[in-house]
Parts: sequence; C-alpha cells; structure tokens
Amino acid sequence: MKRTRWIIFYLVLTSVILGSLKGTAQEEKTKAACAQLTVQALNKDVATLNNTQKSAILNLTLSFYNKLDSINRLDSLTLETRQQYKETVHTQYLDSVNSLLTVTQRNDVERSRNARKAAMGVNTEKK
Repeated sequence: MKRTRWIIFYLVLTSVILGSLKGTAQEEKTKAACAQLTVQALNKDVATLNNTQKSAILNLTLSFYNKLDSINRLDSLTLETRQQYKETVHTQYLDSVNSLLTVTQRNDVERSRNARKAAMGVNTEKK
C-alpha cells in the first residue's frame, strides 16, 4: 500500500513537471511565431531587408518579448510603474530596430505606417 502511494506520488509529480515544461516550450514557440510575424510585417514595409537585418530584428523582438514577460512578473510594482517600464523597453526596442535600418528603409517604414493609419482614419501628424 505504501509503495503504491509513492508510485502515484511520483507519477503525479512527473506529470506536473512535464506539463510545466510543455507549457514553457509552447510559450517559447508562440513567442517565436509572433516574432517571426513581426519580421514579416516589417519586411512588407521594407522590401530590401537583408537576411542579417531579419535575423537581428528577430532576436531583438524575442528579447523584447522576454523583457515584457519579466516586467509582468514583477508583482511588487504598481501597474503604473510596470507600464512605465514597458514604455521604456518599447522605446528602446524601436530605437534598436531603427538603428538596423538604412535611412531609405526607415522612410519606407514611415510611409507604410502613415498609409495604414490614414486608411484607419488615425491622425498621422507628428507632435
């Protein structure tokens, strides 16, 4: 009887551990898919992205997602503080991506974004 309890305990423990690992793997797969979609969207705006730029932007995007997850785990901070951190991280991410692009590519991205905003009826004037 005692042995059976231990076997059941280990089976449950193993299934919990494997379940959490599966969740983590699925989460990473989802992040990678979202990052790939981000690169594809940027590639539509800039038809001349080379493979080095695509790879660097993919890595920056994955890093950005991981930073956001880390900020979300900081329960001791207020919501406003976490939002400020997220805004800072987002600004750094955009600056990093823009630094990888040439002037022509940046202009292409800006034109594409303004066209999308205009199509949605959003004011595109800079402050």
